[in-house]
Amino acid sequence: MTTSGVSGYASIVNLGGLLCLLLLFSCQSEQVRQRPNNILSPDSMVLVLTDMTLAEAMKGMGQSGEIAKIEQTESFYLGIWEEYGISRNQFESSYSWYQEDLEGLAGLYEGVSKRIKILEDKANAESKREKDRLKNLEREDSTAAP
Repeated sequence: MTTSGVSGYASIVNLGGLLCLLLLFSCQSEQVRQRPNNILSPDSMVLVLTDMTLAEAMKGMGQSGEIAKIEQTESFYLGIWEEYGISRNQFESSYSWYQEDLEGLAGLYEGVSKRIKILEDKANAESKREKDRLKNLEREDSTAAP
C-alpha cells in the first residue's frame, strides 16, 4: 500500500470519528434549564417587557431635555415594576437569566411583538368605532337641523 493510500484511510477514519461524535452529540437530549423561583416566568416577562417597550415609545412625549426623558422613563419603569409586584433587582436578575439563552430571549421578544400587535389592532378597532360613532352623530345632527 502506498503512503497516499494510508493517509486516505486516515482521512476516512478521522471523518468517521467526527461523524460519530456529531451523531453522539446530536442524539443527546437538550438539557432544559430549570428556572429558579426568583426568576419571572416567560409569560410575566412578556407582559413586563411589553409595557417597558411601550414606555420607551412614549419616552419624551411632552418632555424636553435628555435628563427629563431619563427621569420620565425611570418613573415609567418603576410604575411598571410596581404594577407587576416586582423589584428592579428581580427584573434585572430575570432579564440576565433569559439573556443566557438567546433562543429563549428571542422567544420573549417574539411574544412582546405579538402582544404589541394585538394591542395595536385593538386600539385601531376602538379608534374606528369612535370615528364611526362621531360620523353617525354628525349625520343625525345634519338631518335634525331645520
